[in-house]
Amino acid sequence: MRNWLKVVHLDDDWQVEKIDDLMPSEKFNKPIDLAFSPLDGALYILEFGVAWGPNPEARLVRIEYNAGNRNPVALLEADKESGKEPLTVSFSGRLSFDYDHDSLKFTWSVDGKKMNGTGPDEKFTFNIPGIHHVGLTVTDPSGLGSSQEKEIKVGNSAPGISVILKNNTFYWDTLQYRIEVRDKEDGILGNGISPDAVSVTLAYEPETGGLKNNNGRLVNHGEVLLNENDCKACHSLKEKSVGPDFFSVAHRYSKTAEKDEKIIGLLANKIMTGGSGVWGKSQMSAHPQLNSDQTREIVKYILSLDVEKPPVKKIAVSGKLYLGNHQTPGKEGFYILQASYADRGGKPIGALSATAQRLLRFSKLYPEDFDRLSDMKVENHALSAIHGSYASIQGIDLSGVAQIRLRPPGFGGAFEVHVDSLIGQRIAVFLLNPNVKEAQELSSAVAQVEGKHDLYLLYINNSLRFQQAPVEWLYFKQ
Repeated sequence: MRNWLKVVHLDDDWQVEKIDDLMPSEKFNKPIDLAFSPLDGALYILEFGVAWGPNPEARLVRIEYNAGNRNPVALLEADKESGKEPLTVSFSGRLSFDYDHDSLKFTWSVDGKKMNGTGPDEKFTFNIPGIHHVGLTVTDPSGLGSSQEKEIKVGNSAPGISVILKNNTFYWDTLQYRIEVRDKEDGILGNGISPDAVSVTLAYEPETGGLKNNNGRLVNHGEVLLNENDCKACHSLKEKSVGPDFFSVAHRYSKTAEKDEKIIGLLANKIMTGGSGVWGKSQMSAHPQLNSDQTREIVKYILSLDVEKPPVKKIAVSGKLYLGNHQTPGKEGFYILQASYADRGGKPIGALSATAQRLLRFSKLYPEDFDRLSDMKVENHALSAIHGSYASIQGIDLSGVAQIRLRPPGFGGAFEVHVDSLIGQRIAVFLLNPNVKEAQELSSAVAQVEGKHDLYLLYINNSLRFQQAPVEWLYFKQ
């Protein structure tokens, strides 16, 4: 079962002319049957749900085709959502839109009472503490409309909290940090706000299952792939279904004496080709739509479910930490430094809280970490480069970085590291000795650059334009 529907167009001889997506933006949960009603002409779709067994997401969907005017969509924004009275808030409905590109009329309300303004922007001052509700209704010329409401808390200002580090991307063996907290009513950390009222924790996530830092949050590529395909139709996390649960699979193979890579490859191939007999007589269907890289990510995620994670460690609001959880080669993972504070509250809305988090990764970048490849490709866990090819990665903090090390072969030519674009500032260059064919470790001083930048790794070799030069990693040093 798949999560999509297709429309097949046939000619007079019942031959396929073309295939179109039906409602490609709609997320279906394993549709198993559909029919047009002779009574109202609507399309009814029966969805099975994501797993084998009771599914709360199973549903009967009614789709009605509307060839005429469509409802507009109201979208409401506010420049602040809490604060001490008197609180002046600016509201905007400029993101509201109409599918038919009709002009829109704006109607505003506060706590159910209509306001005078009729434009896309409105400002209101709240003088009474409490939770207030601001509503926006947009209406098209035919009278069709939609509404959105936003909650404004008056009587207490939300605190602000920051995690201050020298580098916000990488960790090294020591980590110097401090937490800043500010609250309009309570004060600042150390002056009105006690350090005991601030919760600061340090956790470590081993780099298993394709974990990646995506704009400040951990994303597991293998888990995403598993959820996007039909895996949960026959498997669940902790309960046996048609096939074994994922925790049981992880427990069986994570305890094996065989090498991890061999097990990952075996299981990845099993997902693509299907089979039976290992966990009983049930047949697992093949998944030819997935390639080996994708199935390997799925397997790594499943096996990671049996990995024991170090406990979360509570720490002071400032200091220097000596890090040791990452020292197993190949298990460098992520450190997660998090701080939170709940203020003392204000009547009648109570306490408000704030949380700040920093995800820090090991300072070695591997080929799989790059966001974009142009004429480069990943082969045998190395970047294969030709003249003029490049790889880029977004949002790398270069603060405190003094040196970059690179591990390429010889072949001649040079690798250059640029910031923000291919023609941006060159911060490092590596000259390759053409007489050295095996992999070599090169280092380059880094031009002083502060803050986060997009990095571009460019290979130049005019003498051997078609020669491939693999790169195993880039290593950033303090």
